[in-house]
Amino acid sequence: MTKESGMENTDIDNVQNETESEEFKNWEELEKQKREFNVEGNIAQNQIFIMDASGCNVNLSNVKMEPILSKIPKDKKYNLRDEKECIDFVEKYINTEYFIVAFLLCVFERIIVSDLSELRLKLRGCILKSEIDNGVRLDRENAMVSLNSILASIGAKKSIGETDKVYIGMEDSHYCVLLCMLEQFPSIQDLFEAFLLEIIADGKYHTMFYIPQLASVMAKVKSAKVMDFQRLIFSRICEDKSNAYLLGYYIYELYLQNETTFENVCRQCMRTENTWEWRMVSVSYVVFSNSINKFPFEKELEQLLIKKFTAYRGNDLRFMAGLLIQSREYRSLVCSVLFSVFTHVKSRDRQVALAGTYVYLARLSYYLVDEDFMELPLVACDTKKQQEDIANILERVMTEYRLRKQLYAILRAYLKELSQYDFSEKLIKHIAGFCYNLSADDLDYKEDIKAFLKECNSKAAKKVYGLL
Repeated sequence: MTKESGMENTDIDNVQNETESEEFKNWEELEKQKREFNVEGNIAQNQIFIMDASGCNVNLSNVKMEPILSKIPKDKKYNLRDEKECIDFVEKYINTEYFIVAFLLCVFERIIVSDLSELRLKLRGCILKSEIDNGVRLDRENAMVSLNSILASIGAKKSIGETDKVYIGMEDSHYCVLLCMLEQFPSIQDLFEAFLLEIIADGKYHTMFYIPQLASVMAKVKSAKVMDFQRLIFSRICEDKSNAYLLGYYIYELYLQNETTFENVCRQCMRTENTWEWRMVSVSYVVFSNSINKFPFEKELEQLLIKKFTAYRGNDLRFMAGLLIQSREYRSLVCSVLFSVFTHVKSRDRQVALAGTYVYLARLSYYLVDEDFMELPLVACDTKKQQEDIANILERVMTEYRLRKQLYAILRAYLKELSQYDFSEKLIKHIAGFCYNLSADDLDYKEDIKAFLKECNSKAAKKVYGLL
């Protein structure tokens, strides 16, 4: 670690070699690479779009859940929010379809009906696995009971969402029912642990619909202290970096449940020598930025990113791009990080390498631009402060023909795609500000940029040209 900057003394030349090995000939090849990048599923780790997830949850909570109209005998109707009735239900139906569906609706606030069959199979597998230890056998007698009968018996409801998907759930009561089960039946704690870990290990459920729900139930179980969640579950989830989005949401949910626990987890993540835990804290930062709450450890996260930035490679930068495209606040944070890192790097070769990393990060962000996310991070800067923070690194980009050529290609491909969308005049002003920043008061560069924009010959490029 250097005394001057506090940054890790990593081999920054490796980053330069990586970005050079992925260069492209022109903007047309870049467009092709973007299509391949999306088609091949290389953005799987970025599929959880935080702003959409928040919106999704809000929309679901506004969907009116309708009771199930099914004639059920009184002795089969249970108010699971009542502790005594919950205990009676579990004791009577522990090894039946009634319990399987009820348990699933305790873990999840909402379940898409088309996912129910697979979720039931996973839970059944966990129960059957436990049979070896406790000698219990699943009751096959009720295997063909209708879903409506089960839902009616436990007071669950059904709704149809905006995309015509059918959802089932128990509304706000599901957490208290789960906590009652975990407290009254220790063996269900083992079942919860096994099922949760199996679901988290399946990438299918790493989506904007299920991740916030999983994080919420994790935080509530942790805060209720009905089981040793930290040792049994959290430590194992932290072993896999593909859980970064889930853990980021979990950190946010801890803040809502228990501020002290939240602070402890955040500090633990930022003190670790693990090379990827910055991801979960960054995700949490973006979740906070899309809520009314301010992330309490912004300065600490910034220092962590400064310390680790020169060690980031392709997958790290792809992950970062996935967050940059979603959050104005995170874009500002990363611009500030770039300023600090570049300022403390004195040798020309290392400055060129960092400038290459900047161009590579802008390119990865371009791959994620679409009609819903039009602002290209690190280019269409949201604020004057962002522009000021990247000014020095842009100056280095412009002095290197190879990097300047790449940045121009990214900008041209971006402006062409943007021309297909209903972009705002505000966005055009942001891009024009970036182009002005590129010239750094150099008349030659200014004329070069204007000539480049004229050559682009796209609707958006013409708009930007008109503002210079």
